[in-house]
Amino acid sequence: MEEQQDILQQMENWGYLTLHQPHPHSPGYGELLIALRKTPTGLHFDPASVRLRVCDEHGSIRQAVLTLEPFLEPSQEMLLETQHVCPGMVIIRDRKDKRIDFFTFGGSLSVTLGSGEAIYSLRSPAPILPIIDQTEEVASKLAFETEALIGEIQAKWKTEQEEFLCQLAQADPSLFYIASVNSILTHGEEHPVLREEDPALYSLVHSERQWLMKTGQWPPEPPTLEGLLAPA
Repeated sequence: MEEQQDILQQMENWGYLTLHQPHPHSPGYGELLIALRKTPTGLHFDPASVRLRVCDEHGSIRQAVLTLEPFLEPSQEMLLETQHVCPGMVIIRDRKDKRIDFFTFGGSLSVTLGSGEAIYSLRSPAPILPIIDQTEEVASKLAFETEALIGEIQAKWKTEQEEFLCQLAQADPSLFYIASVNSILTHGEEHPVLREEDPALYSLVHSERQWLMKTGQWPPEPPTLEGLLAPA
């Protein structure tokens, strides 16, 4: 109860908020809070919906669109229990269809209810990346490169898309982030022209590997995304 009150107070003047940057130079954050309110404040970006991937009770992935309406009309289906979030985009829209995007490597989603509002908390042991500018912001580049690698691997599953989604749903967020960093670094070593085309991205993933090693999170034999997700 005390934590719920803290969240409600913390979000009193915000539509969304990023918290807990793993280290000063991290590309992302450990937590993303999103407030859905019955009455927009008009003081900032006022989210009306959130779209993201969650893992259902069968261990597969579904696209969830979170709005406030289910909490205002109890007859509708509500998301109250903590759910597992799968790797992918987190798209926040307001009532004017303006959007703000993030990318997650996976995590957990919970909700805190207030008077006429629902505060969603997405937490992850891997950095939640803000998507600011696809061409300029290095965190955005990391997100889009990871998305591209996932797409390439998914194409190899051909007609077995349900099996691919099940495998993606089971991915551990920390290991998925390590695999993403390792895959980008490996591709850069195999194709030096990639490093030359985007030195900022490769500088970032190199720094992240160094930090993960320093903090004891980098395994002796780190996986690649291909290793985690490729069909048998």
